[in-house]
Amino acid sequence: MLLKEKQALMVFRRVRDFLKEKAPDVGYGSVEGVVAQLNDAIANLETHAREQDARQRITTEATQQQRAQVKALRREFMTPVSRGARMLFPENPTLLQAFAMPDARDYMGTVAAAEAMAQVATQHASKFRIIGLPEDFVKRMQDAVAQLRAQLDLRAADVGLRSAATAGLRREYLRGRELVRMLDAMLAPRLTATPPRFAEWRSLSRFLRVNVAITTDPERPGATTPSSPEVLPPTLSGEPGTPEARAA
Repeated sequence: MLLKEKQALMVFRRVRDFLKEKAPDVGYGSVEGVVAQLNDAIANLETHAREQDARQRITTEATQQQRAQVKALRREFMTPVSRGARMLFPENPTLLQAFAMPDARDYMGTVAAAEAMAQVATQHASKFRIIGLPEDFVKRMQDAVAQLRAQLDLRAADVGLRSAATAGLRREYLRGRELVRMLDAMLAPRLTATPPRFAEWRSLSRFLRVNVAITTDPERPGATTPSSPEVLPPTLSGEPGTPEARAA
């Protein structure tokens, strides 16, 4: 959950509680329907935040397991077969290429290479056994590859669910912000008659702005570095203080 979304959720809750305590009269329409939608946006934000956090934790754990499985596959199976091939087929460039080690950072490439190694090694299993590889080394390699592929698929599914939760957070954040704007347009004209209540409303309905310092990264020309967050002061137009609101 981004900082602006966390801060916006607090604003939504404060606005809801403000109106629950004593809803001011409005000159036009009713705030009840807008508040009901705001409550729905709050509930959805909380649900998406929990889902995003859970999937992030699961994905982090899956990444660690994945890394360990890749290392084990390369160390215990692929490296012995690749080195064995160099001993057995030193003058056969086709086979040497078939048993070449892939980039360690490419997990899917490692899976594909291990599957290809196992397939080619099956045709030369007797020669590999002569140099000390176990009778069932091909099957054991294939089993390790299958486990790693399953782990990759599970992690991909969790990443997809996390992305969906992130998209949901963004959607409800924008929706809630527009609802607060609508409430402000309805309430501000009447609240100005009671300065203390109006000041309270202006304070609790403010959103967060993240300043961006225009600094140059020597390694990435033109890049900017965000600085500390700042709360926007209330505007005088009756609209909550957000950069987007000002530009609207």
